[in-house]
Amino acid sequence: MFIYVLIGNFIIGIKGMTFEYWAVLFAVSCFANILGLNISSSFNSAVTIYILIPLLVIPQMALGGAMFNFDKINKIFGGGKGNAPVIADVMASRWAYEALAVTQFKDNRCEQNLFDIEQIESFSNYKQVFYIPELNKIIDESVVLSKETAKSSSEQLAKNLALLKNELESERKQEMFSGLPALSDAVFNPSTFNADAAAAIRTSVKDFEGKYIDLYNIASSKKNSIISTLQKEYGEDGYVKLCDDYTNDFLSDIVKKSNSKNKILRVNDRLVQNCEPIFLEPENKGISLRAHFFAPVKYVFGIRMNTITFNLIVIWLMSVIFYITLYFDVLKKTLEFSGRPGRIGKES
Repeated sequence: MFIYVLIGNFIIGIKGMTFEYWAVLFAVSCFANILGLNISSSFNSAVTIYILIPLLVIPQMALGGAMFNFDKINKIFGGGKGNAPVIADVMASRWAYEALAVTQFKDNRCEQNLFDIEQIESFSNYKQVFYIPELNKIIDESVVLSKETAKSSSEQLAKNLALLKNELESERKQEMFSGLPALSDAVFNPSTFNADAAAAIRTSVKDFEGKYIDLYNIASSKKNSIISTLQKEYGEDGYVKLCDDYTNDFLSDIVKKSNSKNKILRVNDRLVQNCEPIFLEPENKGISLRAHFFAPVKYVFGIRMNTITFNLIVIWLMSVIFYITLYFDVLKKTLEFSGRPGRIGKES
């Protein structure tokens, strides 16, 4: 695998990622070997094994994240919610692909100088361009719904107000909004909601927007300062060459979801960011197994980890699980037990 990475990265022109690529691909190779040993030890027929191989490989390819956008997967299987479907989380290829994509984008010699400030810039830009307009759209829709008498309108109004309450409470938890006054629960009551309540919500949203504009301007200024420093260090031509050598535009489009049609999703009573996931940090809750795809970091009970470290742990844990099943012949014994003649009759 090490020789494969050396030759492959040299031909493709990937620089500075030799160890990272080897670590991930070696982990996946070990997993594949353990999986293959489980299959070969459980079936005596070579024909059966040959038939099973495509059935094991194709899901790894299709649900790894490289071939198909997870947003395109049917919602029944967990697609279209801004993160990877649960069915994809059992695929080693999904963890390997995410680890390599995230690491190559954010930890290369060019981007590592700008990633932290671009993360702030992306956050504030998303809030201004997509999040705030969506909140205002929901407020306007709620005003119209409050004047209608249909049951469906009342139900939708209740959902809208619940979402607005959740989002505004979530925003106020941020340190930058600690000084802003909170709205009373009566403002979000469907039975008393009116134009005055809508105006109060709009005022809060306007306060958020002003803070995000200031944050974006500060981040943009800081980014320009960092670029100027790098241009002085490498020279203007040297800085351009640095970016050309280490930046992959196609990869950037993938991890930023530049071609995604829906930049913001409504999931239950929350709004979910569906653009530039590479800059969006997951919530620090428990273990980030269900963090959004292309998350830049993951958490394990409060411990912050790089995505590649977290994902490598997941892949090796998968290998350990299959090693245990191989050692105790779990798959073989399960197949023998399920196919034992008269088992169903005896149990009944």
